[in-house]
Amino acid sequence: MAGGTGLFARAPASDASWNPATDLALATNYDLYMRPGDVEYNTEIEREVHDHVAGKAANKLVTQREYGLDEDPGAPLVGFVADLSDRASSARPGSSAPSASGADVLLAVVPHLVADGFQVAVHVSPGDERLEASARRLAAEHPGRAAGAVVAADDAARRRVLAGADLLAVAGWAPDAADARAVACRYGAVPVSKKTGAGIWNAFRKKDGFEFESADADGVRAAFGEAASWFRDENKWAEIRARAMDNAHVTRA
Repeated sequence: MAGGTGLFARAPASDASWNPATDLALATNYDLYMRPGDVEYNTEIEREVHDHVAGKAANKLVTQREYGLDEDPGAPLVGFVADLSDRASSARPGSSAPSASGADVLLAVVPHLVADGFQVAVHVSPGDERLEASARRLAAEHPGRAAGAVVAADDAARRRVLAGADLLAVAGWAPDAADARAVACRYGAVPVSKKTGAGIWNAFRKKDGFEFESADADGVRAAFGEAASWFRDENKWAEIRARAMDNAHVTRA
């Protein structure tokens, strides 16, 4: 998820560097358009590239290990990436809306997501001491199921979260939320985000993401519940993830 300061501002749809087939930050590179089981050697990056199913599974294991989560391939893994700087974390003046980053909403709903069978990996940049403390407490409060890291300016870590996550939470109102959704799709992390109204994203709803009407704990939890029902159906999940990646496809760098 992106904060108001533009956490994903350097990853617009036109930026081909945010590409799981060539991204050197990833443990395993992967490509949607490779046949299952195929492995190709990319001479430009001097690495093997795997099919997206194998690649996502390998990167999910890396994320689980990096965040101290149970190595459980059957648990839907939610990634959350946010900037907690003052500009990003402050709520809109005169509004009861969530913070720009949405970290307040996401952290409040973590216990419910864990109870519903999800794992949660939270990666935030510093800027709000209260929310930072909440993120750091996750591992102790939900051992093996949720964990948070507070790290300043680490693009590689953010990219690893995208590659490892099954879902990306986009819970705030930040202006670059559309970039967050697009980049999530590119890495096969199906976004769960606030309904945006008319436009291309809404037209593709159900094809490459899930939406909630109200950015509160109940609304967010309901959207993740719907996502979980898709995740439990292997064929439906493969369909929505592949469609998300295809819609956000970039040519290899």
